[in-house]
Amino acid sequence: LYWFRWGAAITWVTGVLLLMMVFYHGGALVVLSPGAIAMILVTFLAVFLYDYLTRVITDPQMQFWAGVIVALVFVFLCEFVGGFNYRATSIHLGTMFGTTMAFNVWFRIWPNQQKIITAIKAGQAPDPAMVALAGSRSKHNTYMSVPLVFMMLNAHNVWTDSAPLILLPLIVLIGFVGVYHLYNHAPSVKGF
Repeated sequence: LYWFRWGAAITWVTGVLLLMMVFYHGGALVVLSPGAIAMILVTFLAVFLYDYLTRVITDPQMQFWAGVIVALVFVFLCEFVGGFNYRATSIHLGTMFGTTMAFNVWFRIWPNQQKIITAIKAGQAPDPAMVALAGSRSKHNTYMSVPLVFMMLNAHNVWTDSAPLILLPLIVLIGFVGVYHLYNHAPSVKGF
């Protein structure tokens, strides 16, 4: 768990540095327009919207859909706030997913894992709410990983300069639903 936590932190820091170097310090956005400032705020504050919505929706069956809804809200926030092209929107969306994933690891999964481990070492049953929260946030991180990697890789391709923004919600949906099905079918695979 130690390496998992610090791996998330290092990945987030390097991702933010890449975003800053490519778009804000590298001259891609020479002037910080109101749209760019709004996009920066949305990119780093949307995690609190995610945290609120996923805490409000407590039904385990609805947790997946809560993640999908929040991911699509992220996409639409990115698409309509900054007024950027596909490439810039994509890398900001990837940063938003990465920020959410790092937040989950540091503030929801890790603290609950510590409490679960402490309870088990003391011979007590861990609080089911802590187990459910850590598990659902871990699943959400798994669901977000495919769209995040896609955003990281494709933000640098030439075709993305003219790609329509409608691709982003489709990519996120395909990523979430694809990983969801893989995740749910893994227990039926021999050896898991």
